[in-house]
Amino acid sequence: MSGLNGLRNDMLIDLYLFPRVDHLLTAIRGKALVQYFSPYSAMDINKMADSFKVPVSEMESELAVCIGDSHIKAKIDSHNKIVYASKSNKRNELFANVLNLGEDFERDMKAVLLRTSLIKNHVIVNSRADWFSGHEEDEMGGGIMGMMGGMGRRIMGGGGGGGGRRGPRKGGRGGRKGRGG
Repeated sequence: MSGLNGLRNDMLIDLYLFPRVDHLLTAIRGKALVQYFSPYSAMDINKMADSFKVPVSEMESELAVCIGDSHIKAKIDSHNKIVYASKSNKRNELFANVLNLGEDFERDMKAVLLRTSLIKNHVIVNSRADWFSGHEEDEMGGGIMGMMGGMGRRIMGGGGGGGGRRGPRKGGRGGRKGRGG
C-alpha cells in the first residue's frame, strides 16, 4: 500500500489519470486485499496491516469497503481484529436453487395451459407480419384493434369468426345478431 501511495504523486501529474486517481488506487488496493486474503479462512488484521505497511484502522476500513462491495465474502471481528471468511451454506443454496426451478416450472406450465386453452377455444392470434402490413386496417378499422388483428373482439365475446365488422349488417343497426332490433 505504501508503494501505491508513492505512485499516487506520479499519477496526479498525468493529465488523463488525474480525475480518477483515488478511484483507481482504491480498486488496486481492493484487488490486492482480495488476492492476499483468498487462501485463508481467518486472518489477523494486525498482520495484514504490517504486510501492507498501513495503520490497522486504515486496513480495517479497506477491508470493510471490499466486503461491502462483495469483493471478499468475510466478516470482521473488530474487537479481536480478525477477519473470518464466510463459508457458503450449501443447504441454503440448494433450497434457493430448487425454489427458482419450481418458479420456472410453474411459469412454463401456466404458459402451456394458456396455449392449450387458446387452441381449444379456437382463438387464433395473427403473426406480427400481419399486424403492420396494412391489409387488415380496412377490415378492422385501424388503431389498436387493427394492430391486434381483431383479437380483442374474439376474446371480448365476439366469437371466433363472426365477431368482426366485415361489411354492412342486415337490419340497419350495428348491434349483434339476435338482439331484436
